[in-house]
Amino acid sequence: MLRNLPKIKSGKLDGRARLFNLFINVVDLHEFFVGAHTDYPLVRKTFSGSDVLIFYRDSIAT
Repeated sequence: MLRNLPKIKSGKLDGRARLFNLFINVVDLHEFFVGAHTDYPLVRKTFSGSDVLIFYRDSIAT
């Protein structure tokens, strides 16, 4: 329900809407990683070479 906020007439989201969408995406990412059936070796293999794992580590450590 909260994934896609309405766009303003110029076709772009305003600043608050973009931040809210970013927040919702971070919450989704967090739920993905703390889910009961997460295959952590597959996650490490899939996201190796990207900053996703570092971002996730930093976000849960705060």
